[in-house]
Amino acid sequence: MRWNCPKFLFSKTENISKGCLRNLREQQTENNLKYLAPVAAAVMLLTACKTFPVTERGTYQLPVSYEEADAFRTGKIDPFVNTILESPQFSGYSRRDPLEYINLVAYHIKSNTKNEFERIKRAHDFVIAYLTYDVKMYRAGTRSFFPARIKRQDALSVVRSRLAVSAGYANLFQALCEAMSHNCEVVNGYARTEKFSPFTKNEYNQRPFHSWNIVQIYDDWYIVDPAWDAGGMEITGKKYTFVKTYSNEWLFTNPQYFVYTHIPLNLNHELLEYLIHPDDFTQLPYIRPVYFENVLQLSPALSKQYEVGGGILSLSYVLKDNQNLDFMVLDKKGKKDLSADTKYFEKKQTKRNTTQFYFNKRGSYLLRVFMRESNFSGRQYIAECGLIIR
Repeated sequence: MRWNCPKFLFSKTENISKGCLRNLREQQTENNLKYLAPVAAAVMLLTACKTFPVTERGTYQLPVSYEEADAFRTGKIDPFVNTILESPQFSGYSRRDPLEYINLVAYHIKSNTKNEFERIKRAHDFVIAYLTYDVKMYRAGTRSFFPARIKRQDALSVVRSRLAVSAGYANLFQALCEAMSHNCEVVNGYARTEKFSPFTKNEYNQRPFHSWNIVQIYDDWYIVDPAWDAGGMEITGKKYTFVKTYSNEWLFTNPQYFVYTHIPLNLNHELLEYLIHPDDFTQLPYIRPVYFENVLQLSPALSKQYEVGGGILSLSYVLKDNQNLDFMVLDKKGKKDLSADTKYFEKKQTKRNTTQFYFNKRGSYLLRVFMRESNFSGRQYIAECGLIIR
């Protein structure tokens, strides 16, 4: 749900608050018509099976370079955000008057921040730190198109509850940006999650509905996905747990990288000079932005599926300093790690930055790509593709 409050001057908070509350009462009336929920769910299901519409929303000016934006992707949460979260001056409003809380947070950020990129980063960091992903809401949405209770995801509701799915993250981020006089839109579309498979024929039937944002900074438009920067889901058996972490991989992301994982319902929101059609999107492999930022060259280039003749696959790559690539081979469904099972294949490091795979069995496999620093034991999942061994 888009936050419908108009832009306001901070000196007129009281008048605007009444208008917002009037809008919220109207929205509440609509939400009380519970008999419409099954109809809405059916429409969503039908929409997911159709091609994407392109709705004109005007021209979005694109930046010439992302160099200035990248300078604010520090990998760390801004300490300024903690002063807001810990301030008793603000916390009392979060439940009593969430609209005033949003106004106060936005005013505090804007009045203490001169650079617009830093201002938006602080709004991004605040949303991530303030909210926790609503696992129950997510599970209700994935188990059925007719959940018993559909929680509201407007900005004021998630401020009260401090729980949200991607729509709530996007709505609160939009509310803060617009309160600071930045044009910001909520983008709805599909995103490839951990359930993505390069062997899925009709990918859109498998993808959950997702929301993110585009925001205007110094006249140019940028992509931000606060929900994906807030952490991730861990699945143990049938138990789903959200692990709250911080990232800025999806802050000011270059649209040329972003389109490998996200496609909006309104294709103009891709922020690309040449738009990618959904049919083209389905042919792309799963690649995260961190891959493009660290892998300078990979030969052969990653594709959604490799057809490997003779059972031999050789990958050569050029990386940034102090980076290494690791590879994991799994069964077609991604449930069994075959990396240590020589019955299926053998992996050899023939020379620096070249890895060869010798497959002993025909069939379909998943190849997952990980990146790790030379002196760091952990590794980061950055790409995936399918292997068809002939």
